[in-house]
Amino acid sequence: MKKILSVLVCVAFLLTAFVQIAFAAGTGGESGDIEWQFETETGILTVMGQGNAKVPDFDSTQIEDSFATTAPWNEYRSSIKHVEIYGVGKVGDYAFAYMPALESVYFEEGVTYVGFFCFAGCSALKELYCPGSLAKLEDFSFNGCKSLETVYFAAETVWLGDYCFAECESLTEIDTAKVAHAEQNTFAYCKSLRSVTVTCQKALDSGIYAECRSLEEVTIMPGVTEIPMGAFERCTSLEYIVLPEGLERIESLSFLDCKSLRWIYIPASVTEIERVAFNEKALTDVYFGGTEEEWAALNISEKNNRPLYNATVHFGPEDPLKECDALGHEFSEEYTFEVQPAEGVVGIMSRQCVRCNETADAFEVEYLPGDVNGDGIVSALDQRAIKLALVGVLEENQYAFNNADINKDEHLTAKDLAQLKKLMVR
Repeated sequence: MKKILSVLVCVAFLLTAFVQIAFAAGTGGESGDIEWQFETETGILTVMGQGNAKVPDFDSTQIEDSFATTAPWNEYRSSIKHVEIYGVGKVGDYAFAYMPALESVYFEEGVTYVGFFCFAGCSALKELYCPGSLAKLEDFSFNGCKSLETVYFAAETVWLGDYCFAECESLTEIDTAKVAHAEQNTFAYCKSLRSVTVTCQKALDSGIYAECRSLEEVTIMPGVTEIPMGAFERCTSLEYIVLPEGLERIESLSFLDCKSLRWIYIPASVTEIERVAFNEKALTDVYFGGTEEEWAALNISEKNNRPLYNATVHFGPEDPLKECDALGHEFSEEYTFEVQPAEGVVGIMSRQCVRCNETADAFEVEYLPGDVNGDGIVSALDQRAIKLALVGVLEENQYAFNNADINKDEHLTAKDLAQLKKLMVR
């Protein structure tokens, strides 16, 4: 009897030890076409498929006063810090939503689609790198990611759904020049966003930048024919805007309550300005690309567009070219290379005026292999810069190519990144 009891105690001990080891290693399972593994020690949730698999669609649910999802890893949502996705083509609805500790997301090349509310409410997420394969982010996919500061797109054909990045209150930088299509309110209430570039009409929709109260710089490329309703409503830091040649219509509420808007350039191609497009008395100067007669013939709604009638109107296409003479230069916050450093050549970095080619605050940059960002040292910041350059996020004038090309094969590749890591170890 004692021998049997001893055996049972040993078995119980071994089972307990096995459970503890299994718990320390993590947990996982299968869901549809994918397998998943959560490592409790590192906080990494890994999702794996075979080639073009899909992470299934899930639903949202409410637990007491907070939201959750029906995803099988939901019970670990407060501990998941990193999500890594491999061998997946599409990521379904609500798959990783409402994870309060999530800090980073890695998509392997091959992901083409991110579903509705997929990462909504992930309040600790700070950076997002989107691979070149990614074609569409659905409605609300990153809505309410309040700590998200930077979004990088490797592709130039990205489609963003309604409210995709709305209420991302910390978002300061996003490469909107690579957005091919954006729907209503995509960036609404991004109160820290400072600058945007609109490349085509499909990348501009109703309310897209509404309530972006830190927005200071807007570049709209030729090809845009109308400013949609409420597109820049309550962008209270916007002081000026140059509208592109070929623009035909400015819809209602486009610049409603833009309290700092002092001047605007309107091309002669505009034929209609709808009601309440401009309602703030801070607007003192209008630069019109046509003649006085063409301005008089322009169909301007009289309903709450009084500032357009009270402003001083300057006629002729050359007036906007004198902006810097009248208003002074406006230099970018970021430095770019005027001269690339090389062996025997001292590089030069400076800030450039956003309206002309004038530069300021130039300084020299010595040739230093591995110093990709030109700050005089080799550090993790250079590793980050070379990663961004490899996926096409940084153009060559934004990093020191000769310093980044460590193996001197005249190409920037993963081999240079590996060499950089070795330099950092030294």
